[in-house]
Formats: sequence, structure tokens, C-alpha cells
Amino acid sequence: MGTLPLFLGVGSNDQSITLLDDGKVGIGNALTSPSATLHIKTYGSTTGEALRIDDSGSANKILVLDNGNTTFGQNVQSSTNTFQTFTQAAHTGGSPVGMLYTGGAHTTLATGAETTDINFNASATATIAGSTLLALNRTYRFQPRTYTAASATTWTEAATLDIGGAPTGGGAGPLTITNPWALRIAGGNTKTFGKIVYDATETAGGTTGNQTIDKPSGSVNIAAAGTTVTVTNSFCTATSHVFTAIDTNDGTAFIKNVVPAAGSFVINLGAAATAEVRISFLVIN
Repeated sequence: MGTLPLFLGVGSNDQSITLLDDGKVGIGNALTSPSATLHIKTYGSTTGEALRIDDSGSANKILVLDNGNTTFGQNVQSSTNTFQTFTQAAHTGGSPVGMLYTGGAHTTLATGAETTDINFNASATATIAGSTLLALNRTYRFQPRTYTAASATTWTEAATLDIGGAPTGGGAGPLTITNPWALRIAGGNTKTFGKIVYDATETAGGTTGNQTIDKPSGSVNIAAAGTTVTVTNSFCTATSHVFTAIDTNDGTAFIKNVVPAAGSFVINLGAAATAEVRISFLVIN
């Protein structure tokens, strides 16, 4: 049958709907060869409305602008109590990613204003009916995966949530970030049911004296008759809290003090060690 065009307008360049014999429909700006079942070509590239879906009361539910910005709205209760559902299909082979967000390379952003990529805003007040005891309520949840394998397989580490690092500054300015944080909890208490593991370097027995350990925790050794050891450590500042403990059952050695400085700290014993002693440390800022 070929192409069955339906022209709405005053000229051949104003057609709004094109129907093809393979079932494809083109809507919009001179779209004569739609490449999808429903293909929409807008008349602009900025904030014009390309697609709009309203309910029977004319309340907008889905709005897609010419530039691709999409808004989802819902002002009616869900009968299932779940408002938006995304279900990933089971995948065979490869390395599937369920959802990928790629931040834009923005330019000429407003100075002195916060730049936020994603904002989960649950600040609205939720009112509970009744007074039934609830042991736990969670606003956001990350539920862990279970992995299986066809044959014996070992992963050295796995994580439910992984943060790649703190933000960095630079550029021609340059932009300097005085205190970059990979994770910042602005308020409230923090509770954990699992272990807290700090990256560490443990100095092997028989290796005594000053060490360079650029990690928040670790251990060093003081030889028999020794009373001090210096640890060069990039995590340490003059105001750091350095916690130490002697891990060896020595008859005389005990911690006298720990003196932090910029880039290092000194561990002093109150009495010379009878034999080699191992001392663990943790640097907290």
C-alpha cells in the first residue's frame, strides 16, 4: 500500500500525521518517514510541549517537552499503595544495568548556588491514623541482592551500596573544595548492626621502628627496650584523635601519650618494652 499521508495544515510542509502500511505513525513537524511505531517530531528544541497526557479532570500526568525534559504527576491515590513501579526483566548473559543516570557536563552555572544532580525529597509530613506500635519505619531502603553461580566462584568483595569517592575541584579558576566528603550525614544518630572495617596496613612482626602508613588504621611494632615510634600518616592533622592500644602482653610497656601533627603522629610509651610490642592505631578527624 505504501505511505498513506494525512495532511493537516495549509501546505505540504505542515503535515501533522503520517500513517505507514507497516503500522508506524508519525506525528509532528513534517515527519514523513517515522522510524518507530509511534514517532513524534517536535516543532522546537526547548520548552514546547511534545507530549502531554491529562486525566479526565485535565490534570497533567505525563509531560514531555521538546528538549526531552519529562514530568510525571499523580494526584490520585493508588489502589495498591504503590505509585510508580519499574520492574526489570530477567536478563540472560552480559552484565545488565537496571537503571543508569549520567550527569550532564553543565556550564555557566549560577555562582554561590548549590548544584544537585538528584534530590529525593521526602520532607512532606505523613500523618498516621491510629496509635498501633511500629517497631521500625524506613523512608528509603536498599535491599541486598542474592547471587548464585553455576560452579564454585569467589568474589573478593561485594557491596549493596558503593560510593566512588568525594567530589573534586579544579579547572581554570581553580575551584577549591576545603572539605570534600564522600558521605555527609547532616544530622541524626547513626546505627549499624554489622562490622565497621577501616582500611588498614598491619606491620609484620619483626619489622620495628618508624613506618609510613597512609591509612586510617593499622599497626606498628616497637623493639625490645624501645619507647617511641613515629607513624607518617596523610590522614593525620594536628587536631586528629589518634586511638592506640598495645596488642602484646608485655610486662612493662604501656601507652603514655600520642602526639598528632600534620602528616604524622608519635606514640610514646610510659616504660620501655620488655620485648617487641605491637601497637594498633585508629585516626579519626
